Amino acid sequence: MAYQSTRTTSCKDSLTARKTDVDLSADGSHGRQKITFNVPYLLAIFAAILFAGSSIAIGASYGHMLGSQHSALLGYVFATVAVAAETIKPVAFAAVFAPLGCWAIGRRSIAAVLGLACLAFSFTADLGLSSMVRSDLAESRTSDAKAGKDDADKRTRAAMELANAAPARPTAEIAGMVKALDARIPQGTDCTSWVASKAVRDRCVDRATLEAEAGRAQRRAELEAILAAPVKLAASSVKDADPLASSLVVYAAAIGLTWDAEQVSRFTALILPLVLALGSSFSLVLVGVFRPVPRQQRRASSEVSDGTDGTLPGTPAAQIKVIDFLKAQGGQLASGQRALAERLNMSLTHLNRTLGELAEAGAVMVETRNTGTVLRLVAAA
Repeated sequence: MAYQSTRTTSCKDSLTARKTDVDLSADGSHGRQKITFNVPYLLAIFAAILFAGSSIAIGASYGHMLGSQHSALLGYVFATVAVAAETIKPVAFAAVFAPLGCWAIGRRSIAAVLGLACLAFSFTADLGLSSMVRSDLAESRTSDAKAGKDDADKRTRAAMELANAAPARPTAEIAGMVKALDARIPQGTDCTSWVASKAVRDRCVDRATLEAEAGRAQRRAELEAILAAPVKLAASSVKDADPLASSLVVYAAAIGLTWDAEQVSRFTALILPLVLALGSSFSLVLVGVFRPVPRQQRRASSEVSDGTDGTLPGTPAAQIKVIDFLKAQGGQLASGQRALAERLNMSLTHLNRTLGELAEAGAVMVETRNTGTVLRLVAAA
């Protein structure tokens, strides 16, 4: 069977080929060592780690918060369960989306149920903590708005009272005049009762007048201090508790759409929890998309038939190997995937991919059962 070393790059191969090659020379004059970095694969791993870490932290915080309402021990137990759920979640979905034939339908279903249950908890935890943060922010903004309005009203009242207040001399000047009058009033005189001496009575009246003026001067000083104090956050600066929703409503109105700010606010509250829950769930699936293929498997996949063996030119060698083996078995074979991979001297991953390509091309029918995999060679092959 003859093969040639080139073939058209498939979509899967193009994904694997998205990498940056960096050549490093050992001594500048001899052989070069080629180091290959699969950039999308590394970025996918980095993103998966960030998603998993964030999701685990939020889930543990939410679980501890729920459990600690009853006891400290229950808080730690809930946090441990949350960490386990957040950790197993991406693994379960990776198993669900694994190549066909790797898992039986029953086990895939169990993995899907487990993954969905963990996803539901993750979304609940993310949404719960996000809602509490947004609620605290809304309450803080509302409180700031009320404080700003109260301060503005207080300033307005102070300005009006100061404008209508009777004039008064400075407090220090009035205090000096009161002290001088006290020196002219006999000691022990009670100005609040009848005083026989007219001169003393007049001094008591003058003293009362000065005390009233001193009160007005003190009040003016208080009003002036209110107006001179720093202005608190104005109510107009905090019109809404959720500025994001208000901005979206304004943009929608600019293009002729009418949205309700409260409904938009409820929708925006779902965005971050959805991104975190779904991202942490399917991060390993994305990592699997960009996972590099071992060099020996890429070499085997790159070998194609030249048509001299009765197959179509351009057929990958791995597919021909499977087809020839099925022909030798009478066109049908029931076997476990691992055992079949060993008999064909192929890795399990490489065999799964090859069977998937043959099934997609209509050359082989693949049926997965609890007892193993049944392969049937289509007559046209």
